[in-house]
Amino acid sequence: MEGEQARSALKTVYDEILLAFEEASDKAEDLASLEPSSQLREAIIWLENATASLISWGIDIRADAGSLAAIEGTPLETEVRCALCELRIHLDEVFDERSSRSVSHSSDSPGFALSSDPKQGESAADEDPMAIMSGLISVLQDFVRPIRMRHASITGEGPYRNLKHQIDIIYNQHIESRDRTLSKNDEVSSTIERMHAGQVQAYPSSQSGESTIKRPLGSLILMLIGRPRRTETSPPRPNPSSTVPFRRDRHFVDRDILRQIRQKCLEPASRVVLVGLGGVGKSQLAIEYSYQVREQDPSTWVFWVYASNEARFEEGYRTIADRVKLPYQDEPGADVMRLVSDWLCDEANGRWIIILDNFDDPAVLTRPYEVRLRTDAGNSTLEAISLSSFLPKSQNGSILATSRNRNAAFQLVGSDRNIITIEPMDRFHAVRLLRNKIDGQIDEGDAIRLVQALDCMPLAISQAAAYINQRAPRMTIARYLDSFRKNDQDQASLLNQDAGDIRRDRSADNSIISSWHTSFRHILQHRPSAAQLLSLMSLFDRQGIPEWLLHRCFENDPSEVGSTVDLDTNLADDINIVFKEDISTLTNFCLIRKTNLEGGLFDMHRLVQLSTRRWLELFGDLERWTTRYIRMMSEVFPSGEYETWTLCRALLPHAEVMVRYQPADRQDLLCWTAVLNRAGWYAAATGNYSTAEAMHREALEGSEKAFGKGHPDTLTSVSNLALGLHYQGKYAAAEELNRRALEGREEALGKEHPDTLISVSNLAGVFDYQGKHEAAEELNRRALEGREKALGKEHPDTLTSVNNLALGLHYQGKYGAAKELYRRALEGRGKALGKEHPATLTSVSNLAVMLSDQGKYKAAEELYRQALEGREEALGKEHPATLTSVSNLAVMLSDQGKYEAAEKTNRQALEGKEKTLGKEHPDTLLSVYNLAYCQHQQKQYKEAKALYQRAYAGLQTALGANHPHTMLCSENYSSVLEESETAHLNATEQTRANTSADDKDEGSVASSRITTTDQNIKAGRITKYERALTAITRPHLPSRLTVKKKKTKQ
Repeated sequence: MEGEQARSALKTVYDEILLAFEEASDKAEDLASLEPSSQLREAIIWLENATASLISWGIDIRADAGSLAAIEGTPLETEVRCALCELRIHLDEVFDERSSRSVSHSSDSPGFALSSDPKQGESAADEDPMAIMSGLISVLQDFVRPIRMRHASITGEGPYRNLKHQIDIIYNQHIESRDRTLSKNDEVSSTIERMHAGQVQAYPSSQSGESTIKRPLGSLILMLIGRPRRTETSPPRPNPSSTVPFRRDRHFVDRDILRQIRQKCLEPASRVVLVGLGGVGKSQLAIEYSYQVREQDPSTWVFWVYASNEARFEEGYRTIADRVKLPYQDEPGADVMRLVSDWLCDEANGRWIIILDNFDDPAVLTRPYEVRLRTDAGNSTLEAISLSSFLPKSQNGSILATSRNRNAAFQLVGSDRNIITIEPMDRFHAVRLLRNKIDGQIDEGDAIRLVQALDCMPLAISQAAAYINQRAPRMTIARYLDSFRKNDQDQASLLNQDAGDIRRDRSADNSIISSWHTSFRHILQHRPSAAQLLSLMSLFDRQGIPEWLLHRCFENDPSEVGSTVDLDTNLADDINIVFKEDISTLTNFCLIRKTNLEGGLFDMHRLVQLSTRRWLELFGDLERWTTRYIRMMSEVFPSGEYETWTLCRALLPHAEVMVRYQPADRQDLLCWTAVLNRAGWYAAATGNYSTAEAMHREALEGSEKAFGKGHPDTLTSVSNLALGLHYQGKYAAAEELNRRALEGREEALGKEHPDTLISVSNLAGVFDYQGKHEAAEELNRRALEGREKALGKEHPDTLTSVNNLALGLHYQGKYGAAKELYRRALEGRGKALGKEHPATLTSVSNLAVMLSDQGKYKAAEELYRQALEGREEALGKEHPATLTSVSNLAVMLSDQGKYEAAEKTNRQALEGKEKTLGKEHPDTLLSVYNLAYCQHQQKQYKEAKALYQRAYAGLQTALGANHPHTMLCSENYSSVLEESETAHLNATEQTRANTSADDKDEGSVASSRITTTDQNIKAGRITKYERALTAITRPHLPSRLTVKKKKTKQ
């Protein structure tokens, strides 16, 4: 009977423990949904009204005190209480690896304590309610499973079926001989010693006192309850498999990255991270690697865990638990995370690989996942448990992660050597991927152009292929590309199409735009100032973004860095720190890349910029940032004069993109047109004529909109556009615009105004190139006289007019007057601008031409080479002015009859001009003409005829049939046809003569005829051609066609 009562008492205590834990679990779930302040109030109210059952591990069994009443005062009561205490100690040791914890009970009811300090229960009641709540939750998570196991044992189920029988035996032995001491093994002795030392103290109501605690019954119960023996057959161990939730991609294209992954993952306990932009193919590489691992070693487990947040991480671990058939995983309160971690650490389970996909936020692994109460030597502390503690460093396993955040990757692996940076594909692999994805045949040229437009991003290529396949045959690569190139809106629309990729996580975006927006949201949430920096950078050209300019922007407007800066401290230091951290954030997310460590330049993928602008547009913030960008550029872009070319060269690409940002506000429009005018001026001066024309056209449109057609600033834009057209050989259009600018300035500013004189000089230059030399001379004299009066004789603009007048006289063959003016211009420019200035070098070149025309070849060659070397240094080898020097040197060699050397030099000039100016530019056609002449003189008639034909057709289109250059080309083309025919006839006659031994005199006549023909060419047309050639190959720089850029008033 007493045995039955003991078992009933034990079962009652277990039931109370279980109910208390379940109550704590329910309450914890309720509290989790409340605000923090409400949680605290609810916790206090609940704890006040609840029993003291779990305060400091106490157990209240007052409701079932009657169950113990039958054995109250008997030795068995003490033994039962000791057994419960020993059980608590054992659970602490086995399941939580903690030292003994205090168990308190109210003094007015039966109970027991596990503490050497009888006041432990009182102090526990005074603890912070939230700390107690954390402890309760921890208790629930740590002990509910073993408690349920033991509860099942008491009811006769599970591995403890012999408990009833053992308690009966112990009790009967106890009745038969109370004072007899049973034989004890070492474990029992150790337990009794701990009990005797006071670590287990019976409740004071025990009648047996301390002596009864020494009795072995409690220790024996502990052994029987706390050391389970498995009597059931263990389930068979499952075969290794994979939890990768994606099918293998039959279109996958390797880039030699899988080899790197294999090498690094072969190391014991390896951790490797693939880092790169969203959509660059990290997950696809991980998927393919997982399949290759299973192919090579089917005994290896492969587990896929989505690591974007704690919930998905835990979901991945539960999937692992299911796959490996972990026992007890379904028990209420089972710690699945710890069970899986322990399984992974057990080398008996074989080799495994975990793939952590989308590990972008390092806080997922580092922030507290749960809080547990830890008791050590009577002191209670809260212990934070993070998910990183469940990632084992086991010799039988490895971890491969994918991440957009290099900082997160580094925190996971702790070394850069285990980080593999994934860049967009190269063109070869990108085209191969597109070919694999597209149904049917594709045009190789269209494919190359498309992947280049998509920055070779795998996800963008997959999107494009899916879009084309879904709309085939109506949609082709060429048509997709045409739509893509229209504007930002069309590009964003196409790139926002969901590719429907079944090999991406259900929560991941299947469009490149949406994928990057995920990164933007994360940065905006955690680092707002970095998001602002990215917004600004998206408006630059994608390459060569200067760090100093970004830093200047934030220095000038500290509000741009948001609340990150503490305005109460040193502002400059704070801004510098914030800026560096922002740059680091964007670099870690692979959104920008530093390309020049010393110069401080950054690159961005073009599609990243597009996506960022789309993001700004969606939130109505694009206009604010474009305004900020325009104002910034207007502050830093220099005048475009030679002295500022270094800075202009760095900023020109970023000014070019401003063309698409035309603002509506008038003040911003002033800034915008000012930048375009300066940048266009520089582009024209450095030979980038098409760019200059495009920028000047946009500036003119903006000026007309802001000021009207007759405003002086608008007329400056008209004059600048005329300059760009002139440089491209579009003389008729240039003449029209120069006339408009001249007439408008005469009316608005007066005939003697310096800007008016610029238009006079520019119109004269057009006339010279059109062959209207007399009209040009008249205008050049007017400009010179006006500038001498308004600016002085030594002013650079005045010296430009001196040079231009000399050039016009040279065209007309007035060498004496031209030579005098050339020397004046050269001396004045050397003094005012310096010997290495491009304008000075132009005067050197012009004087060299004059000397060459006069047959002074040695002096001319010296000046030619001086001009060529100076221009190569100042302008570069491919600048049109440099190529003109090359061409002029070839003309001089021809003058001296050095045709082979002249041919080689002419080919060099022609190749450069075709690349820089285009095949149809008048200067290019003149180089064709020069080369034809060299072939002509070497009697290579077939090639000469083809070159003459090309030059004549092009000049007729560009300059007109009546232009002197066109007419001269036609004349020489006729000559080569005549000579070719004559040579053919003479060759035929010579052949006949050689076949007849009696016709020697006829052969002499024929030879004489050929010689006479050649002499006629040298004495007549060729001399005229050379004189015209040296005149028309003068360099046309701003020094000859001067356009003064008017400063826009701010």
